[in-house]
Amino acid sequence: MSTNVNSDNSEIKQRLIQVATRLFASLGYTSTSISMIVSEAGVTKPVLYYYFGSKKGLFDALFREYFSDFIAIMQKAIDMDGSLRKKLTTLTVQQFLYCRSYPDRFRFVFQTVIGPSQGPGKKEFNEFKRLMGEKLGSMFSKAVTTGQILPHNLELLGLSYIGMVHMFMMKHAMDQDFELSEKSAAFLVELFLNGVGSETNRQEQTE
Repeated sequence: MSTNVNSDNSEIKQRLIQVATRLFASLGYTSTSISMIVSEAGVTKPVLYYYFGSKKGLFDALFREYFSDFIAIMQKAIDMDGSLRKKLTTLTVQQFLYCRSYPDRFRFVFQTVIGPSQGPGKKEFNEFKRLMGEKLGSMFSKAVTTGQILPHNLELLGLSYIGMVHMFMMKHAMDQDFELSEKSAAFLVELFLNGVGSETNRQEQTE
């Protein structure tokens, strides 16, 4: 089962990352042992230590990678031209695509969120939430300034949007038949921006 660390560095690291992601996602950090990871990856423990230092080092590397992916997706949507609706739709579509393409990565992050309050990744996840809130807040603030939406608490707006998107992705993670498509992304954004109330109800609320 021994693997030469010089044979194909990139391929070995990616195999460790893929196996660890799947195991952390399905079993959680505590229940996943180094022995399990290296056995399924087809390498020895010294190989894992060589690349990541420890199980915690591997976990942190995974989280940083997925953290960077999501922040990049968000920044690309923020930087694009167009209305808030267009930006949110693009952002939602890209998040759905990422979830469909890498389901274990979403489950991995979800395991981190529901894990012990002092567990691995909590500090990084809090920073991730802060950055997401900051970026969404700037998007919503600009939309308020340009008259696209009414003034609201920006933090609550961000939490509402993120909550809707993540619940859609969580549903997909549990039920692969639940569609994450451009159509469902457009529906979510429409629901977020306009709600479910009828025009009559909206008029009654403003009277």
